[in-house]
Amino acid sequence: MQVIITDAGEPGTNDKYAVTVWNSANRLFHSSNWVSVKTVKQVISGGNIVIQGSTSVIKSGLIADNQRMQVFTELSLKALPNPSTTNFILQLSSSVKAPISMKVFNITGSILKARTNLSAGQTIRLGDTYQPGVYIVQIQQGNQTREVKLIKLPD
Repeated sequence: MQVIITDAGEPGTNDKYAVTVWNSANRLFHSSNWVSVKTVKQVISGGNIVIQGSTSVIKSGLIADNQRMQVFTELSLKALPNPSTTNFILQLSSSVKAPISMKVFNITGSILKARTNLSAGQTIRLGDTYQPGVYIVQIQQGNQTREVKLIKLPD
């Protein structure tokens, strides 16, 4: 991820920003303003970026063409505790509001559980009835897919 910010000094005087995100295959995933072969900075209309040390704060997020600035975070999945002798708590996160689907597979690839219409920020408890072994949880949102391996230990 690359974020470029220009603080022009006085409030409302051509402060600019650009955001570029690449996926793990080093392909463009998101650009705030893609022009030809690169992300080009946009003027924040009526806004003011204040840069203090290593932090930046955008006090106003209106872009010159009246689009709202968006902060992007990739889809992610965490499982805690892992390994576990009892159950797992899955934490789903994404800044995208599209529904998330989930599948749980055993080590042979059989689907043990499938759910749809899950939301970012949601937590899911599972594994209480699972036998000791290795399981794969796969979540999908749009064209993004994430997996995590769960290890269920004997008591």
